[in-house]
Amino acid sequence: MSGTPAYQPTEIDLSQIHLSEVDFWLQPRDFRENAFHTLRERAPVHFFDEVEFPPFPKGPGYFALTRHEDVWHVSRNPSLFCSGMGSNIADLPVEINEFFGSMINMDDPKHFRLRSIVAKGFTPKEIARVEGYVKDIATRLVDELIENHPDRTCDLVQEIAAPLPLRIICEMMGIPSADEKQVFAWTNTILGAGDPEYGGTFDKLMADSMAMFQYANALGEDRLANPREDLTSALMHAEVDGERLTPAEFGSFFILLVVAVAALDRWQAMLKHDHLVVLRLRVRALREALKTVNEHYQNNDCKPYHDYREMMARKDIDTVMLAVPDHWHALMATEAAKNGKDIYGEKPLARTI
Repeated sequence: MSGTPAYQPTEIDLSQIHLSEVDFWLQPRDFRENAFHTLRERAPVHFFDEVEFPPFPKGPGYFALTRHEDVWHVSRNPSLFCSGMGSNIADLPVEINEFFGSMINMDDPKHFRLRSIVAKGFTPKEIARVEGYVKDIATRLVDELIENHPDRTCDLVQEIAAPLPLRIICEMMGIPSADEKQVFAWTNTILGAGDPEYGGTFDKLMADSMAMFQYANALGEDRLANPREDLTSALMHAEVDGERLTPAEFGSFFILLVVAVAALDRWQAMLKHDHLVVLRLRVRALREALKTVNEHYQNNDCKPYHDYREMMARKDIDTVMLAVPDHWHALMATEAAKNGKDIYGEKPLARTI
């Protein structure tokens, strides 16, 4: 059997690794993968200087953990390690961390209180209701695609991949369709802090963030007085021990939730069209793969799965081989390990267990 040669990581000089610098993240992927390989092997706990983030002074620096076991230990020991001082490299005031990060940048008991109230908004009933309008939104997008592009050519990312998550979260929160473009523009400024294309300055960041916060407060107050069938109403009326979200808490959580979806949009916009074609043809490819395997072994024993977790849960399977596109193997390997499987990883930097 022949195939693509396995990727061989190469150690690089530690002095070339600067996780705080934007230029590091603009390096080719091979360089970045080699950098993290070097850190894991030679300096799994390594100190880095911070960069200035005007108008705030340069921070004292930080230790970067690059091994899974260490990161897992930190994430599971809140009594030793905190989130309340921020989850970004730059050291920002607590008020700004909570403003942008909501519960992500909090420790207990504040984190537990906010999480408990927010969880009341994500009931099985609310989640089931989402499925219906996800299908409606997807149908409308396809109808618009056909109507607006009679020549049957378009930018699939711009027409489908980017607007779909944004419309879904706006529908969930009860944001009018007329406000979608403005909400998306605000999130671009927040995500593009430091990027001249999206404003770039701290003043622009704070101005758009406050505008989005005020919009969220007005939306929340309206739903508190006039509840509807949307997530904003559910969150504003959720109670734990007689307490509800304050306007400030809802505003920050609104920013966290909507900006997270906008970040997904950006990630999708970076995909190449060939990746999208693969996604579109996944079902057909699965049928063809099933046919090929059965013909090769001259039986019908091959069972296809749309959800790999169902296969991982099978008790009669002891070993799995992960031969999937780069970076897809992490979730599958984690699920396999949770189910006690032996793992053979074919991908770069994968580990056979």
